[in-house]
Amino acid sequence: MGIQFIFFDQSFCDRFLNFVTSHGIPGKTYKQEPEGFVVEIPDDLEESVFDLIEEEYNDIVEAQVMHANAEDEQAFQVLGISVTGVDGKPQLIRIKGALGRRLSKHFTPDEIHGLVTEIIDSYTAPTDAPLCHPSTAD
Repeated sequence: MGIQFIFFDQSFCDRFLNFVTSHGIPGKTYKQEPEGFVVEIPDDLEESVFDLIEEEYNDIVEAQVMHANAEDEQAFQVLGISVTGVDGKPQLIRIKGALGRRLSKHFTPDEIHGLVTEIIDSYTAPTDAPLCHPSTAD
């Protein structure tokens, strides 16, 4: 299994697929109900290539949000965040309705991904340390 990128609109999916294939990266696309459209690419890319792809994906996600908001405030019914589970498998975390729209309005895709990852990490590896103790993280 490769790296999966999800889109709510076919045109944004096509735009991303065209971007990756124009850089010589094979990609396949498929419809995933009810979330939308998925582009899957190999997971063995060089870091610099992946950074370029991730930057384009983030730009498209932002364009998708603006497009959905421009059409109808209610058009964005679910926010999907792809993370890697503790078992190493990719997982799509869904945040529904108003909360997903609010997160998308106030945070970048990278910030949302970081928040969800922190929550998952904290849940899967809990600590008994009091909150008032200094953190070893950023």
